[in-house]
Amino acid sequence: MILIDSNLVNQADPGSAALAKSMTLDDIPVLEFGEPLLSEFHRALRLQRPVQYEWQIESIDSTKTYSCNITPLDQSGVAKPRILCTLTDKTTEKRAQANLLHHALHDHLTGLPNRSHFLNRLEDEVARCKNEEGRSCAVLMLNVDRFQLINEALAILLAMHF
Repeated sequence: MILIDSNLVNQADPGSAALAKSMTLDDIPVLEFGEPLLSEFHRALRLQRPVQYEWQIESIDSTKTYSCNITPLDQSGVAKPRILCTLTDKTTEKRAQANLLHHALHDHLTGLPNRSHFLNRLEDEVARCKNEEGRSCAVLMLNVDRFQLINEALAILLAMHF
């Protein structure tokens, strides 16, 4: 949590100890990842209401997701604007959501998209074809003989691991 008073950080919780009291908004390390977050600070001050902003930072080996809640504080009796900012690491939550979505839309044995996923994609494509003139779509259905045997064999292999 960071308290910003007139473009200066004047208070930070122990978890934000790296943010010295005399830093400006531009000096806050998280702002080096882009202009949009700084714009959200200024938008919260302009609108005088809370603003939430979420963004991702991608590196070679991972993607981190952060959320920032920016709340303008009561400005009465103060010459300089003040805001309260709370930064939250949402990476674990976002990974869990992605994992749940994957399991909901894919077969747990084969990893292939399931019927629900197929129907969702089909609906999307049909809608896109209706909206775009001159665009058409087709469905190719394959009947794999004895696919049930493959599925059962995979189930047996999976069961042997547990």
